[in-house]
Amino acid sequence: MTNRIKEILVWTAIIAVVTAAIGTAIAIINLGDKITSSNLYYADATLSNEQIKLLYTDEAVSIANYTDDTHEPTGWELFPSIFWDSNTNGTFEANESVGHALSPCVHFTHDDQTYHFWPLHQSIMQDPEDPHVVSSGWISPPHIYRSTVEDADQLLTVECTISVLDGNNYFTQEINITSTALSTLTNVNLIAYIGIDINGPFDDYAFIDSCHNNMLKAYDNETGVWFGAYPSIRANSFEVSEWNDGPYEGDDLWQHALNDDLDGITTSTGDVEGALKFYLHAIQPGESKSLTIHCSFGVEESDLYVPSFPHDIAVANITPSKTVVGEGYSLLINVTVENQGTNTETFNVTLYTDGNITLIGDEIAIGNQTVPSLANGASTTLTFTWNTTGFVKGNYTISAYAWPVLGETDTADNTLFAEKCVCVSIVGDLDCDRDVDLYDAVKLLVRYGAKKGSPSYDPVCDIDGDGSIDLYDAVRLLTRYGQKDP
Repeated sequence: MTNRIKEILVWTAIIAVVTAAIGTAIAIINLGDKITSSNLYYADATLSNEQIKLLYTDEAVSIANYTDDTHEPTGWELFPSIFWDSNTNGTFEANESVGHALSPCVHFTHDDQTYHFWPLHQSIMQDPEDPHVVSSGWISPPHIYRSTVEDADQLLTVECTISVLDGNNYFTQEINITSTALSTLTNVNLIAYIGIDINGPFDDYAFIDSCHNNMLKAYDNETGVWFGAYPSIRANSFEVSEWNDGPYEGDDLWQHALNDDLDGITTSTGDVEGALKFYLHAIQPGESKSLTIHCSFGVEESDLYVPSFPHDIAVANITPSKTVVGEGYSLLINVTVENQGTNTETFNVTLYTDGNITLIGDEIAIGNQTVPSLANGASTTLTFTWNTTGFVKGNYTISAYAWPVLGETDTADNTLFAEKCVCVSIVGDLDCDRDVDLYDAVKLLVRYGAKKGSPSYDPVCDIDGDGSIDLYDAVRLLTRYGQKDP
């Protein structure tokens, strides 16, 4: 062991010198120019019922009296607005404007490539000759409007249908995406942006309700109105931030980082913008996936649309203990399940991997556990151990399935895919680039001595998973230094 320690000390010195050299050559990332436009086309389109108006016309300006930002294109004040007749006097006043960006803004991410869609905005507000607008028009005026757009690479189409319901305080946004790609799209994320307030800042706030499919809720301090966005499938992440412009000059709409904090606390104050993120895993050629978001208003939080089911269980979260693991080693995977129904339930939960993501195959069960008794409104976290012995090196997608209970009808949220893949690689490959090199050694070195719970602890560097990044981990890395995946 003495010779091994000397070897490690020598490597440490070498790595320290090389690290200093690397530090002098940091790359500078140049951000691309933002989209700019000076030619916008506006068509009249107003969706309404007894209490709601969704405006895409000059009428929005006359009601809201919104002043155009000089840094934005002329006419930007004509962006869609939502008005709710909160005092039910039959008139829509300026102080009843509770949101905009209703397009909705949809961002589609596939293997780190992001495509931006504003279906209704593209079909109504922009040049009608936009080549990416496939179709648009009324289904049932003035209550239902649909628009279908495609991305420039023609990987998929996004269809958005906005419906307002008579005699009620909510409307729906239906989003349907269909793959037109020739091969399977993997690592698919869908982000739906939902504008909540154009007034302010007036100390508005928003948060996530983790007990209801991660429903986005917001309070508009100017109007005294609550706003809720209830998704038909569970949101994996969400974002709340201050509103800033739109998809043109001066815009930062798609530059916010999603906040993964799903514990229901207040996340932002000010002029509120919200977004819900859904991990859709993989989409086969020609396959479609749908999402409905029920948006509602109320003078009390309890007035917001929340469906009630007597029997309703859901998988709320999947958290692997590490995202890179050495072949033959084990990792822990936490699965949180919820009882969203009104009855106490007993049910089974199975954890799966779908095989190497580069060649998607049949699901392989990692383990199964029984939840013996979960009260209504309660949640619990199950811990599974995945021994990777026998699994080939590659990226694996993890999913959990809560087997439906008797009488359950809302089963869309019984399945959840982990947002990040788990990479099984050579022992000591800490960045999953298929070799054990200087970068891996440096990564372990700077965290050497850290224990689980400390700020510098990185579970990926804890190769043997004993809760400490120590000599044993360093030896495991050094003995494989220079190895590459053939």
